[in-house]
Amino acid sequence: MPNLYKAFGGWSSIVSGSLLFIAHFINLFGESEEGTLFGSSLVFAAHVILIFALLGIYFELAQGTKILGLLGMVLSVIGTTIVSGIVLVEMGGFSGFNTDLVFKAPVVETVCIIGPLLFVIGMLMIGYYIIRFNKLPKTCGFLFIIGTIVFASASLIGSEKLVIEAIGGAITGLGFIGSGLNMIQVNNVNKSTELNL
Repeated sequence: MPNLYKAFGGWSSIVSGSLLFIAHFINLFGESEEGTLFGSSLVFAAHVILIFALLGIYFELAQGTKILGLLGMVLSVIGTTIVSGIVLVEMGGFSGFNTDLVFKAPVVETVCIIGPLLFVIGMLMIGYYIIRFNKLPKTCGFLFIIGTIVFASASLIGSEKLVIEAIGGAITGLGFIGSGLNMIQVNNVNKSTELNL
């Protein structure tokens, strides 16, 4: 992958990871179960930028992972795109909009279940391939897997949902930050090597 794309993927990973880390912490101070408008806005921005981060991570892993790696990337990108839409609608709830009108519609209700599930499956696959193929630090792969499982468990546990989401978001965010820093570092080393040749 050209150096420019690697750098862009790396920076996208750092920014999205940082936003996830900060956003869910801010949401802890909200009065509703969705958190705060500002925190939700940061979550929305994080998931949009995650699309580019996930593409960057996939290209970093692409040679080893083949079809299943591509599937993990596609599932996580589709999932994060749907999650972005869900968060956008939830943000409307802060201004008094009745979000049930959207979320209770039959097709939308199904999409709202499938989207986050696709994201979880995709993230677990990416985490596994990071650990297996050693193109990025294995720690990042473990952070993706642990953070995703912790975050997903928030919807099952119910009580202290925002706290569990904050912990899961922080762990996953650290995984993206670590992956991004590694991609940028490797990119800089490659550029230096090319200049010396």
